Amino acid sequence: MKRYFLMLWFWLANKGSRRSVVNANSSVVVSLTSYDPRITRVFATIESIAAGRLKPKRLLLWLDDSFKHKPIPESLRRLEQRGLEILFCSDDGPHKKYRPYVLSQVKHLVPLVTADDDVLYPNAWLDELVMSHLKDPEVIYCHRARVVQIKGTPSADQNWLSEEPNAYRSWPACKTVEPSLRHFSIGVSGVLYPLSFLNQLQSVSASDLFKELTPKADDVWLNCWGSYWGYKKQQVAPFAAQFLQIPLSGRSALHRHNVVKGENDTQIQAMVSYLSGLPGINRTTP
Repeated sequence: MKRYFLMLWFWLANKGSRRSVVNANSSVVVSLTSYDPRITRVFATIESIAAGRLKPKRLLLWLDDSFKHKPIPESLRRLEQRGLEILFCSDDGPHKKYRPYVLSQVKHLVPLVTADDDVLYPNAWLDELVMSHLKDPEVIYCHRARVVQIKGTPSADQNWLSEEPNAYRSWPACKTVEPSLRHFSIGVSGVLYPLSFLNQLQSVSASDLFKELTPKADDVWLNCWGSYWGYKKQQVAPFAAQFLQIPLSGRSALHRHNVVKGENDTQIQAMVSYLSGLPGINRTTP
């Protein structure tokens, strides 16, 4: 019932509000993407972010190039007048939420937070990520994570990429606020990526390697590179957050493909095989 009330609230806000959705003095950028089945409802996600106690410096919505020839919903045009940036890029699936932004910067000066297009984010969502970031700017922060499970007895001093992970669906939800290389951040609830990570990500984002290894799993791509480079992930609370979903949005095709059908495991294995063949894998103790 609550999510239907919030949808009405955000619909009314979208119709009548003139308040900016951004704050030029903020120290973080928020980026998300959407596609045809959700384009008429994504305004609610954006309104929920804008209603938070901390607004982003920039709020970006990436749409694939086909939208250049389609009418953009009036709900998004109204948000555009309040500071939302509607940008177009090649259709890289879920990688659209971060890749075009990462490549658009010569050097990253503020952290990036990614969001999903079917979630109603709570008031403290962005603020909690940023406040955590200020404590340790070299950690990837999230509201929801899983703990990577390894076959056999894992070596305490080795990165999980050098071992054999169990099936993704067997990884338990994170129940700690301790940072670890064995934590796997889940994008649906929002993830904050620090400057140094973004600047390293530029080099691997310039190629189309992600299309070969993780075409439908941006979480796998970003988590594996983070672990390879030695970035620990940390949940901001001792429980994995489950935010309200926009009514009628349903489970995405990507969720069915990656989680239900087990394709995350295929893409994780592709990344592990690729990265284990590279020199210099970071072996920091989690």
